Amino acid sequence: MSYNNSTAIVLRQVDWQEHDRLVTLFTYHLGKVSAICQGAKKSTSKLGSHLQPFALIDIELVQGKQWQRIINIGQTKFFNNMTSALPRQMVGYFWLECVDKLTHEHSPEPKLFQLLADAFEALDRLPLDKLRLIRSAFIFKLLDISGYGFKFKHPQWQKVLRQNISEIEVNNWTDRAINELGQQSLKILQDKLDQPLKTLITVRDLTPLRN
Repeated sequence: MSYNNSTAIVLRQVDWQEHDRLVTLFTYHLGKVSAICQGAKKSTSKLGSHLQPFALIDIELVQGKQWQRIINIGQTKFFNNMTSALPRQMVGYFWLECVDKLTHEHSPEPKLFQLLADAFEALDRLPLDKLRLIRSAFIFKLLDISGYGFKFKHPQWQKVLRQNISEIEVNNWTDRAINELGQQSLKILQDKLDQPLKTLITVRDLTPLRN
């Protein structure tokens, strides 16, 4: 049997047969993979309880006849604050769908994985008034890593690509610059996708925000 180990983020999951779930994982070493988690729908499932959308999990997979199968989940890092505020959840689910739409199975994307992990870290701890900027900055950096970059019309945009997403200072940005970055990023993102995003949110959806 072929075994694989990697750190992973759950992109989505659907019910599979009576007690199982088919899980789409974005992993550091393997890229995007689909795997069966047997018994995940049972309330007593230890594996199923770790398959949360906003977490980093150490996962072990074994290759089956049709699908890979999840056989062990080790250390898990939950981003608990992301489930405590609806705006954070909105942004998080939006990012997960964007990554799912722009990646292909079994194609490792370590830079993109690290971007998503760093973005979750930032989203979990930054104040809510920063969500508008980091939501747009993530899409901008995602497009650049995926090869869909666009011409920079604002000097601050170049700095975004050099900074870790958690280091971006919202106080240095005007509303106009944030809106322009968000609109340009979303336009290019939608042009590159075959289907519209189900979780699409605009800058307006995140304003006004209060802590």
